[in-house]
Amino acid sequence: MLEPVLWSVALPVAVVAAILAVCWWPAGEGGRLVNRALIACALACAAVGSFVASVGLPSWPPPQRWHGLVWLFGALAALGVVDALLRPAEWAGRVLIAGAAGLAAAWLLSLPGVSPLAIGLAVGVSTLLVSLLDAEGGRGAAVLVGLWAGGAALSMLILVAASMSVSLMAGAVSAAAAAALLMGVLLRGRAVTRIGGGGATAGGLIAALALTGWSYDYDVVPLWAWWCAMAGFPIACMLEIGPLRKWQGLASIMVRAFAMAAPPVTAIVLNRDAIQGAFGG
Repeated sequence: MLEPVLWSVALPVAVVAAILAVCWWPAGEGGRLVNRALIACALACAAVGSFVASVGLPSWPPPQRWHGLVWLFGALAALGVVDALLRPAEWAGRVLIAGAAGLAAAWLLSLPGVSPLAIGLAVGVSTLLVSLLDAEGGRGAAVLVGLWAGGAALSMLILVAASMSVSLMAGAVSAAAAAALLMGVLLRGRAVTRIGGGGATAGGLIAALALTGWSYDYDVVPLWAWWCAMAGFPIACMLEIGPLRKWQGLASIMVRAFAMAAPPVTAIVLNRDAIQGAFGG
């Protein structure tokens, strides 16, 4: 178990952290748009690196259904860069990006028992929600916390469902989010709130990994656990409709981070016996 984690999680994340360190040294280098695009690409690169380390170089057409993930990751990285270029209030542009992500997912990702329409809708909606959350300044750090927790929960649940390679990819995304947040705090200081949380790329990645894990799970993981692992971002979006939208500063980041992280942490805690059994096996 240790060797696959080193090659498929630790190595891609170490490369991502090194790239972020180079781009953010000295502290203060790079504007908000550049840094948001950098985070989006870093998350996708960690996922692609994990795939290459565990499966090998991708081929076209994909030899297995879920291998379309790696091509979808590339498309999501490109859409994440476009998302980073939009102003916070340009919600129409983000709807178009979400639509493009949904179409790409429906075309590139084929899963057993899941229609292309369902795949496109799930990835598109998740892309839109996280993109809107990440658009405003000061929310990127909270989004990274949510992605850290959500990716970790999905990695464990997917491992319980016996999909090792997909579990490692979810773990790589989670670790990359944690690494980006840590590097941002160390090298950007108070400017960490302006680095972004991956936006459209983060939303698409988490939805695609969750769908893949669920589609290959034959009633091993409870359905509510999959929903719980993904519930943090929709809950945070609903809270933004209320007074939380006006909150600023460290307190607002902590509240938003808690709203995004609490559901996936709950999924881990309530399934700890199955998770321990999967790690023990």
